[in-house]
Amino acid sequence: MTKVLITVEFMSAIRPADNQQKAQYPFVEPITLDELLDWFGFEAPEKRHLMVVVNKKVQPSLEYLVEDGDEIFITLPIGGG
Repeated sequence: MTKVLITVEFMSAIRPADNQQKAQYPFVEPITLDELLDWFGFEAPEKRHLMVVVNKKVQPSLEYLVEDGDEIFITLPIGGG
């Protein structure tokens, strides 16, 4: 049985209820970022506005398969002028 242990951190403004700002989550089988966002309760329209950073690099595809030890940061894009 495969076990995937990841660390997920949220920008506080978008943290789902009942979740810590930063915590580790175990999964029995591999999961995509899209499935992970579903697991946290994000709806499809919300996902379009999120930026997901995996191991300090922006991950452009929600089809990325999360790997054991990944550190994931979920935030909103921030722009400046």
